[in-house]
Amino acid sequence: MHELDTPHQTEFEIYSRAHWGENFPGASSWIVLQWFWSNKSTFLRQGISRGSFSADDYNPFVESMGVQYNQVMFNMTNGKMDFFADYPESKQAQQMVLAMFGHHIDDEDVLKSFKVKRLERASSSFVGKVRTFYFIINALLFGPKNLLKTKSLFMEEKKYDLVNILRQFSNSKAIYKEILDNYHIISNTAFENHGPVSMGSSLKNAILKATLQGAMKDNPELDADLNEMISSCNDVISAEVPNSLRDIAKSIKDKQTFRQLSDEEALQVLYKGTDESSLKFKQFLERHGHRGYRELDPMYKPWKGNPIPCIKTIKTMLSGSEKQLEAKVGKSVDRLIEELKTPLTPIKRLLLKKLILPYTQRGIGYREISKYFMIWLNNKLREGFWYLAEQMVREGLIPSAESFFYLTVTEVEALCNGDRDPLILARGMLSGNESQLEPKVEKSVDQVVSELKTPLSYWRRLLIHKLLLPWCRRGVGYRELSKYFLIWMNNQYRQGFRLLSKQMVNEGLIPSAESFFYLTVTEVEALCNGDRDPLILARVRHRKRLYPKMDKYKFQEFIKGPEMKPRNFEDRIIPPNLGTGMVQMKGTPVSNGSIKARVCVSEDITEADNIQPGDILITYSTDIGWSPYFPLLSGIITEIGGTISHGAVIAREYGIPCLIAVEGACRAFKTGDICVLDTQSSTITKIQ
Repeated sequence: MHELDTPHQTEFEIYSRAHWGENFPGASSWIVLQWFWSNKSTFLRQGISRGSFSADDYNPFVESMGVQYNQVMFNMTNGKMDFFADYPESKQAQQMVLAMFGHHIDDEDVLKSFKVKRLERASSSFVGKVRTFYFIINALLFGPKNLLKTKSLFMEEKKYDLVNILRQFSNSKAIYKEILDNYHIISNTAFENHGPVSMGSSLKNAILKATLQGAMKDNPELDADLNEMISSCNDVISAEVPNSLRDIAKSIKDKQTFRQLSDEEALQVLYKGTDESSLKFKQFLERHGHRGYRELDPMYKPWKGNPIPCIKTIKTMLSGSEKQLEAKVGKSVDRLIEELKTPLTPIKRLLLKKLILPYTQRGIGYREISKYFMIWLNNKLREGFWYLAEQMVREGLIPSAESFFYLTVTEVEALCNGDRDPLILARGMLSGNESQLEPKVEKSVDQVVSELKTPLSYWRRLLIHKLLLPWCRRGVGYRELSKYFLIWMNNQYRQGFRLLSKQMVNEGLIPSAESFFYLTVTEVEALCNGDRDPLILARVRHRKRLYPKMDKYKFQEFIKGPEMKPRNFEDRIIPPNLGTGMVQMKGTPVSNGSIKARVCVSEDITEADNIQPGDILITYSTDIGWSPYFPLLSGIITEIGGTISHGAVIAREYGIPCLIAVEGACRAFKTGDICVLDTQSSTITKIQ
């Protein structure tokens, strides 16, 4: 259970699941933890290249992130990813805290650790400062252009496919080596694009917020205006998922018959059909099939490998009530500026309208594209791991392909190299209706600005209208595009790993392709190199038994050492009682609105089948795997998450009221409660 826990440098360490609880929900597989989070990882290499780290920062005993019970966390005290040390004095650090945590930090121990890190931090060299400045300028000016060029090169021109590369090799050892050789291609390509685009989007949002802040001290409408301005972004690629599912449902001719089919029968109808709905479904899988729940962990299959969650959502859409999920009316930049309640000077209003707002909106879109691409690349790696796992099963190295994901990298390497240690596998074994189907209508910039409640001077309103809001909108789109590309590249690993796992099964190195994901990189390498150490497969069996328990662990926002234990779900949080049987909790609003509805508590996606049309979803965190369910929701509450979390981005795009950072909500409420979600008061209140 503590096999891959990060060693503590002191007796008092502080970790946090913020941000990483969304990207790596639950416990991750052994293979992904060693593959992505070693100190020689992309983060360290990228940091050295832009001057934030030096070669002297390398420490073989300290990883970039903290890991406890196979769950990835920020190391708030000694981690190398130093985003927060200048908090709360630095505006940039404040913005990063809000982006990752969703609220300001007031924990005294955490703030003290930030102060210590500031005092201990070596001053940056002149060369380091130049590199950092270059990185920021490149992120703002050239990040989106580089992303689109690289995405086109890999996805359209080269049609990069790791599994096709691996098919030329006939044994696990060679397949494993080829995956290693492709690792830097995938990781460098993914993070060299996602990092600058995501950073650029955050900087654009910060500029937009600073423009509003400068207009009025202690502006009560600041957050509402900001959320409204960044909510109408046309290029957010992750928002295509629920839109596409709605289009598929709308195009089904015999909706009543389709709704009555079993999930498997409905899937076959769309797979084998030739009508419009089948064509749209196949196009959806072609464009978004590399995405899904836990999309960064190669052990979990994407929608293309398991489209049943999408089928369930389509069927639910066809049986929804008439008034639920009415199409959101998009606002233009002009309207957004006109509706601002923040007072702006004419110059600032013009700058916002013509430059900053459109620029920011594009940045959000590019950020999502970069993530899309990152996941695409990661999926190629996932396929490679599964290919290796199946090969290890064929070679008798592991009992099943699933066993692969309970191996460490070291154990996979040992098995591939001929080590037949029985303890390796022993460790692994222990271990709606028509109204729902209408597409969202975007608000123009004009509409968004006109509806802002923040009082603005003429020039500040003009600045937002003409510059800041369009700028930020584009930033959102580019951020999502960069993520799309990152995931696309990561999918290459996914495919490569699956190919390798199949080959390892064929060679008898592992008993099944699934066993591959319970191996470490070292173990995969050992197996592929002929190591037949029986301890490797013994560890796989051990990990398989531990994994389900570790996967259920949930942590408080900050976890303090020396004992870092998950919170006890048997103990319910007692929320504030308002004296009339009502209970109330507060969070951070990221999408405006108010709704009274039934609550559905789903701590993870395995409980998502309980969602009914119109529900307020209360969950620990969300990732892209939840997207098919978003068209069914009237509100969203998450325990962890920041202002750029997936749930926040999609909630804004669909106009769904959303609160984040409502810690303990999963235990304070239960499915069936009738609650009022009100973002103006930042509360979720049980009324019956």
